[in-house]
Amino acid sequence: MGAFEQAWALLKGQYFHPSVGGYIDDRSGEGDVSRNEEPVPEEGLPPMAPQQPPQKGPFDIKDPAPGILPEDFWSDHFHERVTDRNRTANEKEEEEVKARVTEAILPFLDAMGNYRPGAPKNIAVRSHILGEHRSHSPASEGDSIVSIIRPHKMTGKPELNTVMLRNSELSNTPQPFRPEAMRVDKVINNHNYSNNEYKRMLQRAGRMGVNRKRGFAKSENLLKDSKIGVSGHAPTNDPRFWEVMQHYGTQDPSQVGVPFLPYNPELATMGPQVDELLANYGYEPYYFSGPGGRFPLPDLQNKNYETGHLAIFDPGVKSASFGDVDFTDNWRKIHELGHGLGLQDLNAKWGEGRRLGKVGVRSPREMLRAIDWETMALNNQRNLMREIGLDMDPKQFNRDWNTTIGDAGFRALTGKFTSPTEEGFVPHDEKISPKHSIRAIEQRAEELGLGMDDNLRSIRGRKVASEPMDLAFRLLKRQQS
Repeated sequence: MGAFEQAWALLKGQYFHPSVGGYIDDRSGEGDVSRNEEPVPEEGLPPMAPQQPPQKGPFDIKDPAPGILPEDFWSDHFHERVTDRNRTANEKEEEEVKARVTEAILPFLDAMGNYRPGAPKNIAVRSHILGEHRSHSPASEGDSIVSIIRPHKMTGKPELNTVMLRNSELSNTPQPFRPEAMRVDKVINNHNYSNNEYKRMLQRAGRMGVNRKRGFAKSENLLKDSKIGVSGHAPTNDPRFWEVMQHYGTQDPSQVGVPFLPYNPELATMGPQVDELLANYGYEPYYFSGPGGRFPLPDLQNKNYETGHLAIFDPGVKSASFGDVDFTDNWRKIHELGHGLGLQDLNAKWGEGRRLGKVGVRSPREMLRAIDWETMALNNQRNLMREIGLDMDPKQFNRDWNTTIGDAGFRALTGKFTSPTEEGFVPHDEKISPKHSIRAIEQRAEELGLGMDDNLRSIRGRKVASEPMDLAFRLLKRQQS
């Protein structure tokens, strides 16, 4: 009996749950592939952690005794998570999580349930690639199940800390499964697919027109967003500013011109981590300015989301910054990455559209889509901040949300960006619904007589085309009277 079987015998007696016993005794069920298959080329695929149970490594000791799990390995928190049907579908999946986590962790433990000398102590085990998206909360959603093992605070022995949902490389918005992203010492793939089969799945997904490395859809019309120039910033004291922004914050004249940092100022010092984060998702940033600025105009025809580029507006422009160049630079990079990762879902919901402009020049649908894109980018940004190790206080996120969503509403009405600092804008600490920005767009569309997909040019064309029929109808009514 191997280490895995011995551990389960100790944990559960000599009898296995029917859904696990067959899996342990015969791994030839669904998802198993021949180990004699030809290797799949690596080119063009995202990096993956090795798909195999951990083998002997430099932490090994001479004592060959099989490892066992400590008695309190399966914490109450784990039980709560693994029985949550938003995370696992049924009891069979629960048992599979336990089986695969056990198989992955045992080589690192000794016969007393302690870590072997030199063994990694914080470990992430990916036990399932689900083939579907599940959601428990914004912080736990995705198409794979990942378990985190950490040392118990009192005993130092391993404990299964939590079970979460996370996007795999197959997702439209993949999340890296690497030690630094998971805040662990080691990541282990022990799911139901071999390396080669999983690579083939990625290749098949790529042939369906989705670039999984960057997490966005190829689209013939994607450059619609790139054809819009820089809108610029509205002058201060624009009366329309407070029409929208009054819902998202208050005015404090003493705060005019005072720099506002929505997040931990430490973000200003994390340039290397931010650049690495962008590279891990397959993106490269480049800077642009408006006319007469220190950088060229954006080359969105050749450098856009689809080509793996993020256009970053000059962080040194004071009226458009947080008052700290490095903080502004890193915030914009992460925020634009959030936009890129949300683009495919956005287009699936709203269709193609333009991000900049205003109601009348653009259709109401495009402007509502722009508001929704900001909400997606902000939620993605929160997760990306966690990936670089900078968790945020809920109030910090809410203040950034209110400023950004209010700015998006103002921009939809005017075609201009706001300068909140110059207006003395102080965002609310509680998160405000985007409905106020949405309603402002709807009201403006009603004033202009626009349907959801209309702009002023399109309704002008309809009016000109209908004038001959209107004249004929009036003449007919006059004759009948």
